[in-house]
Amino acid sequence: MMSICAILKMIEIKKEVSLSVKDILEKYEVEISDFKSPLLSLLNLPTGNSIVLQGKIKNETKNSSGAHKSVDLTSLSSDSFESELDLTGCPLECPFDLNKSSYHDEDNDEKKSPTLSPNTNQKNLKYKPLDPSEARYLLNQYCRAALRKELPPNFLSVVVWVLCDGSDQQNTVYIGYHRGQSSCSRIIVNSTGPVLSKDDLPSLMDLKCEHQAKLSQNHLLTETSYFASYCLLSSSEFPNTASEGWMTLDCTWNKARHIFELPHGDVSCVLNVHPVSGDERSPAFTLHKELLKLQGLICGLQTGEVVWSPQEADHSLTDQLTLMIQGLQERGLRRKTENQHVPFDPTDFDSCLEAAVLGKRESLDFTDHLWTLLSGCSSFEELKMALLFIFKQLNSKEMRPLIFRKNTTTLGKYIRQIHHEDLETPSLEGVKPLEMLVEIGVEKLRRDYTSIFVGLELATQEQLQPFLQSSGNVVSALPELQKLHNVLEVIVLSKTFLQLPRQTLSSYTRESLKFYSTVLNVDSDHIFHFPIQISSVHQLLERLPVLEWRVSLKSRDKHYQVQNICQIATKPPFDHCLMCKSTGQELFNYVTKINCIQDTVRKT
Repeated sequence: MMSICAILKMIEIKKEVSLSVKDILEKYEVEISDFKSPLLSLLNLPTGNSIVLQGKIKNETKNSSGAHKSVDLTSLSSDSFESELDLTGCPLECPFDLNKSSYHDEDNDEKKSPTLSPNTNQKNLKYKPLDPSEARYLLNQYCRAALRKELPPNFLSVVVWVLCDGSDQQNTVYIGYHRGQSSCSRIIVNSTGPVLSKDDLPSLMDLKCEHQAKLSQNHLLTETSYFASYCLLSSSEFPNTASEGWMTLDCTWNKARHIFELPHGDVSCVLNVHPVSGDERSPAFTLHKELLKLQGLICGLQTGEVVWSPQEADHSLTDQLTLMIQGLQERGLRRKTENQHVPFDPTDFDSCLEAAVLGKRESLDFTDHLWTLLSGCSSFEELKMALLFIFKQLNSKEMRPLIFRKNTTTLGKYIRQIHHEDLETPSLEGVKPLEMLVEIGVEKLRRDYTSIFVGLELATQEQLQPFLQSSGNVVSALPELQKLHNVLEVIVLSKTFLQLPRQTLSSYTRESLKFYSTVLNVDSDHIFHFPIQISSVHQLLERLPVLEWRVSLKSRDKHYQVQNICQIATKPPFDHCLMCKSTGQELFNYVTKINCIQDTVRKT
């Protein structure tokens, strides 16, 4: 039963004179943007720019000059309408982005991470969702203005959305309308939550009955599809969320008997991997620390400022270099160290991966050993003195260190040629010592990643070559090494948490390398999507938390189509419909229902 206040409000609204376009602009905010929502994108509506109507808050909407700039829809011609969609001078400044469907704190970088617990930090929002009854009236008047041709003709192809505050019994958070050339669509979006008990969730039978109630007896066969997203690895379970990767598994199928039913039958699965270089849970963290050292040194070449490591060893760097040289001369460069006396089976992928990723590469040349020591220098002077000591030892010709044939560093070239002729010691003036250190660091890490990918049969030398090419500029090598490390993070996550076979990991490696060959730098927000067989993860599904579970029902009659979507998720689907949430660890559910009715436009 409708409350007295609601009835009085409706009467008050009905007494108003029909709104003109000018009235709408004065009383409401009109935002034209590329409105994107993963949930609403499931509807058969045009993509691209949409019109969003919302309440206006006084003294909040000002442009850079201090004055509010509204969108004059009456002045938009057919030719200029598309250019005006860029909205020069945003009419409303909101602390959230209408293009994104997940609520996030501006001060938190985990907005794209799968969240297992609700965000409890609710901000004071600067927009004003409308009462659903007022929103329906506004949308009605807005559409009438379009039909009266007070708006450009191509305005009819744009979807109109009105933000609602969910104050009615149905908890309406959006109403939408779209009129095309041959059909018109009416959309209602309801969202409730948090639902504390699973017993209060709608049953699948109830959802199907709601859908059937909107159909005639002559409707055609109903198309049903189901979707579930499972959390394989969540960064929100750990404290340092900004530097941790995550993985989810998305499943799509077409038969189920109850909500939260596990996928079965003909299931299409997609593995979503968001790798993060520097995740302390990753076995590749050791390599990341070396890459981080190299990055700091390269930045020093560009800015002239280097953050050196504090002195931690009991012995001086010269003493450590002397011990290293003596050790290499005694046991040889290619002999296994004491920690490698137990051979591992090359067919055992787990042991091979561990040996490769944890930095146990057996074939190290002289510059590889130097990088391990010199990258820990505590000052530029110490680095310069260490290199002078190395060149003094080399010129005495008492040591014959091993250098790989493909070692292109200045130090490597000098060592290869010193056996055949007397050479002048390279200059160590200016930043030359730092350049030499960066060169041997780049060379060492290139061989590390090559050894991992080629040695584990994840990629071929030819596939890695675009990331290993030497252009003579060590600065340009850093982005390529960062790409290789991110690919390694993808493989390590997939192997550690899913135990995928070598063939699957090899396929993921090739896809990741193919993607990174098309971009200049690593995008920290990029998410990889890989196909995966349900048989590889089916045993895990019963233990995995469900992030989203969704059913979509679509039926078509002769003149209209009805689509109902119900999603049960662990977080609110829209920014403006946040509810009060508990600070506990228990996972709540948020139920979102979408009803879209599409009618055929009959031409007169």
